This record gives sequence, structure tokens and C-alpha cells, in this order.
Amino acid sequence: MPNITVRAAAEGMPAINRRRLLNLTGAGLALAAIAASVRNASATPLAAPGEHPDAELFRLEQEMEEAYARMKRLERA
Repeated sequence: MPNITVRAAAEGMPAINRRRLLNLTGAGLALAAIAASVRNASATPLAAPGEHPDAELFRLEQEMEEAYARMKRLERA
């Protein structure tokens, strides 16, 4: 796209337009999301063969219940 001169301002129009800028931004965000998901997927340990896939979530839920009970005990004291 040629650099078009604007007579009123006597300046050149930028070489990048709004559509191109939005496309570049979208492509950059998509690449960042893909890179983050690949990095997180490779860092996530797989469940043990005999273990439920959500076993870690169950353990975390148990910890949260214990912390909540501890908080309530301290609140009453």
C-alpha cells in the first residue's frame, strides 16, 4: 500500500491501517495463548495409572475444608 499524502495536514498516512493492526494483534494473542497452553500442558504431571484423574482436586478440596474449619475455630476463639 503506498504512503498516501494528506493535503490538509501535509503528512503521510501510516503504512499500517486499522485492519492490519487488529490482525497482527489477534495473531500475537493467539500465539501467546498457544505457547502458554503448551508450556502448561508439558508441566502438568499425568495421573498415576491406578489413580482417579481428579485425585489432586479431591486432595485440594479436603485441604480447603480443613482450612475453613480451622478458620472457623479461630474465629470463635
